[in-house]
Amino acid sequence: PIIADSCLNCHNTDRMEGDFSAATFESFVANITPGDPKESHILKLVTGRSQPRMPRGNAGFARESVDIWAAWVEQGAK
Repeated sequence: PIIADSCLNCHNTDRMEGDFSAATFESFVANITPGDPKESHILKLVTGRSQPRMPRGNAGFARESVDIWAAWVEQGAK
């Protein structure tokens, strides 16, 4: 739900902003480093450690959402 609600508007098969689609699990996890949330490209973008911060034009993700996302990546992103 975090990905669907926040990423799919701009990162889908019809509109691949930044040449990235979050429409499939495979395309999404290609930008994740399973087991290492600090090195996962997408988490760097949503935490502001890399630019442009995502989601654009938004206040960002709630801390709870980032924590859930980071835990998922840390557990292997399965």
